[in-house]
Amino acid sequence: MATATSITTDAPKATRRRGGKLLQAIYETTLTDLVNNGFENLTFDKLAAATGTGKASLYRRWSTPDELLMAALADPVVGYGDPVFPDKGNIRDDLIELLSHLAESLDRPHGRAMLLVLAHRTTRPELYELVERMLLRPHEAMTLQAFEAGVERGEVDPDVVNERVLLMGSWLVTSEYNRHGQIDQSEVVAIIDEIILPVITPRDSVERGGVVKAVES
Repeated sequence: MATATSITTDAPKATRRRGGKLLQAIYETTLTDLVNNGFENLTFDKLAAATGTGKASLYRRWSTPDELLMAALADPVVGYGDPVFPDKGNIRDDLIELLSHLAESLDRPHGRAMLLVLAHRTTRPELYELVERMLLRPHEAMTLQAFEAGVERGEVDPDVVNERVLLMGSWLVTSEYNRHGQIDQSEVVAIIDEIILPVITPRDSVERGGVVKAVES
């Protein structure tokens, strides 16, 4: 008499993310959840469930969701990391690189999260200070470095360089994003060619057609 053979089929177990992959998943989920649901709904319960980790594990590493958010924004892979000076050899290309990077970041979770933090400056002062220290000040420093190099090359009038002029590009890019959403490079170039270069180019160069030459180069 034949005996029935019992065949056991086990479903493959999901691989639990660990280490750097888990950390990156937590950061990505934190930024996306903030953008989609706001500060009030950013909780360890939701983040733990979404990333497949324990709530206790999150509490051991970060005391509050805001602290986790700060870590996510500072992360070099998921967040902003350290800025890099473009050093393209001329002020126009340096500004295109800097402002294109800003425009690209605004359309990613860490950029949209940054805009939310700026909008909640009074209610989330620690987060605002982090964004100011990590993004706004470094970006301003990079722009100043580009302008100083432009002054040395005779491309930038030193008399017009002040805080408002330094921040003009980032303000315009951010305003354009808030009004229309995703910004392509042609819009960034238009901001530089039509607004920034006419302001910063030395007047004698403008009179000789320097701005037009810079735009066409």
